[in-house]
Amino acid sequence: MRLATHRDKLQRPDLATDEGKRISNAVATLSAKGELSIRKAVALLTTRTRTTPAPKPKRTAEDIGKEWLKGLAADEVVSWLRQLHGADLRSHEGSDR
Repeated sequence: MRLATHRDKLQRPDLATDEGKRISNAVATLSAKGELSIRKAVALLTTRTRTTPAPKPKRTAEDIGKEWLKGLAADEVVSWLRQLHGADLRSHEGSDR
């Protein structure tokens, strides 16, 4: 179906465009080698485009820490805070009241 629809592109490619030059060169090369088949002709009609994946947002140390803390129980969080900030966390309790 695709070959019938686009047979002009294969028989008389527009040499003014890059696509036409590509098709013309490929048809000539494949014909000279005796390798032109229906599948290869259809493949010439499709243009390959590369899509670049969207860049992943950069994770900050805070994002990583928050993700890591989500998996901990409350008593484990307190234990880690005591290791990081010293054993005396009670001196800071109620200081904002």
